Amino acid sequence: MTNKLSSIAATTENQGTHNPEFDDPLLMGVSSLLALQGLRLDTEVLRYGMPLNDGHVAFEQLPELLARQQVAALAVSLSLDQLTETLLPCLLITTDGQSLVLCGFEGEECLVRSPVTEGDMRFTRVD
Repeated sequence: MTNKLSSIAATTENQGTHNPEFDDPLLMGVSSLLALQGLRLDTEVLRYGMPLNDGHVAFEQLPELLARQQVAALAVSLSLDQLTETLLPCLLITTDGQSLVLCGFEGEECLVRSPVTEGDMRFTRVD
């Protein structure tokens, strides 16, 4: 039995200024994940020199991108059932291409952080 999170779309209101960070949900998620670990890295620094696909970094590029910042990372596809506490926090990529930081589990609930709002949320795992 595989547990899945429902697709979540995170949006923000752009109030007249363009912030390139909001153009790349993957890098927003990476930045949020690193901030939980006490590392603050600008998304432009992270993407510098990386080949981009439609202006975005590919999921498969994350280990290389982070290794340049002396951060060890592994890009794998796992179900929620396969994630253990030792792998947390970790980055989740939603089916619509957004990202969330999975911070932990409490029973059947997933504790996640939105990279857009930096707010914490709870979601019930569904079968």
